[in-house]
Amino acid sequence: MPFKDLKGLESRLEKALSRIRSKKNELLFAEIEHMQKRELELQHANMYLQAKVSLSLSQHTHTLNNSLKSLMKRALVQQIAENERAQQQMILMPGLEYENQNMTSQPYDVRNFLPVLSP
Repeated sequence: MPFKDLKGLESRLEKALSRIRSKKNELLFAEIEHMQKRELELQHANMYLQAKVSLSLSQHTHTLNNSLKSLMKRALVQQIAENERAQQQMILMPGLEYENQNMTSQPYDVRNFLPVLSP
């Protein structure tokens, strides 16, 4: 092959390589731009989801607080009712209280654990 033909072939190869590199760079920049847009979309979606989760958590917390308050009120009402029932039973059974006081007020002989009768 003559030298002139080789130089022409070399020139055509360099132009082809230049077009290929140019197209490759163009595609890479387009892909980078697409990825940057996608990143922004994902950031916006993430912020939206974070706000949604935050709102849901605050609503759930509010609901739990209300439920807890309701349970505490119910427990308090039950405790008050039990205390009132116990007081009513004590009022209705005064002899039991008197017997308990008599039994605890009697002295015991420490050696035999027997009650000492008072004269």
